[in-house]
This record gives sequence, structure tokens and C-alpha cells, in this order.
Amino acid sequence: MIRFLKITALVAGILLPLKLSAQNDFGLWTGVDFRYKATKQLDFGFQVQGRFKSNVSQVDQTFLSPYVRYELHDHIRVGLDYRLSNRPESGLFGERNVHRVTMDLEFKNLLKSFADRLDLDTRIRYTHATRPGEELNNDNLRFRLKLSYNLPKTKLTPHIATEFFYHFNDQIIYTPTEVRAVHRFNKFRLRAGLNYPLNKQHELSMFYMVEPEIESFDRDYVLSLGYSFTFGG
Repeated sequence: MIRFLKITALVAGILLPLKLSAQNDFGLWTGVDFRYKATKQLDFGFQVQGRFKSNVSQVDQTFLSPYVRYELHDHIRVGLDYRLSNRPESGLFGERNVHRVTMDLEFKNLLKSFADRLDLDTRIRYTHATRPGEELNNDNLRFRLKLSYNLPKTKLTPHIATEFFYHFNDQIIYTPTEVRAVHRFNKFRLRAGLNYPLNKQHELSMFYMVEPEIESFDRDYVLSLGYSFTFGG
């Protein structure tokens, strides 16, 4: 536990100054994840998270997200979750709610047969978001690749990952003869992090992420701190 906190402070101390010298936003994500293992293949869970923006001076959104995941095979897992997000105009809560449904197809443990400590996962994620009373264009297909490694003689498992967002109807172009929708890759994420299991039930996690927009100089920097609790099984 103490070792994990020291590493967290060290990584944050190194990376935070990178944001301060840039003309972009730095954010903080904090959350908890409660997971129930109904069977060896089936998991139910519930996430609560708060996200802060404007150099951690303003609440960006808070959300509640129940989910279910099922392992079809040792290397294949599917998932479904619902997210209720709240984006306040000021303070902690507001009236702007967003509903999002997510479907996942994961290919995991792709290197386990070659290396015990090294692992490679890929994930294809589809998200559809709506806002009551408003027309919200937010349908994405996301592709993630994640490489992790369990350090010998420790519980620490650092990882690196990249994810690309393909946004449907990202731009609507009006011409005298037609209305045309443009689908495109509009942003991607690069992240590095680590997980530290305290025991079989409790785990701490953190990552640092850069999120540039394609065809734009805008980018976000995010530090995420999380805790998960697993029971049942």
C-alpha cells in the first residue's frame, strides 16, 4: 500500500508539470467500482465516478454506471453497461443528464500461452448517448489495444494502452443539393498506468492519459485514481 502511494506521488509529480507548461486542459478522474462475481464467467458491477476539468477547478461530470460482463471463452468476453451522467453548469450537480449505452467485445489474455507475466488485450466498444429533450450526436466505435506486465516479486502490474474513436456523423455538411454526414476518426488516447491489488477483494489503480484531437491542436491530460472491490464467486 505505502509503496503504491509513493509510486503514485512520483508519477504525478513528474507528469503534472507537463500540463502546466501547455495551453490545454488538465483533468482528474476519481471513482469506485463494486463488482459481484455471480459465476466464474459472469460478473455484475456498479461504477461511481467524478471527473474534474479546467485544471481540476470545475466538475466536468459525475456518473453512475451498472454493468454486466460474460466470458464466452478464456480469451473472449462481452459486456453491456448503462451510464447516467450529470453535467453541471456550476457546482456539483445540475439538470443536464446524458444516458449512454455501451457494448463491448474483448479479446483478452492473448499472450498468456507465451509469457506468464506479459499480457495483451484488445477491445472493440460501441457507445450510443442521448440527452432528454435535445438532439445529441454521440455514437462512437472505439478500438483499444492494451499491453500489461506483472513486475516480478511485486503485485504491481503496469500497462500502456492506446484507443481510437470513430465518430459517426461527426460532421453534417449542407449543400444546395444534399445534406451529407461525415464519419471519421476524431480523437485518440494514449495512456500509461498501473494496478495494485491489496488482496483478492481490494485493488487500487491509476493511469495518466493524453487525449489529442485529430485535425486539431486541442488535447486533454488526465490523471485517474480508482478503487475496486470484488466479492462473491
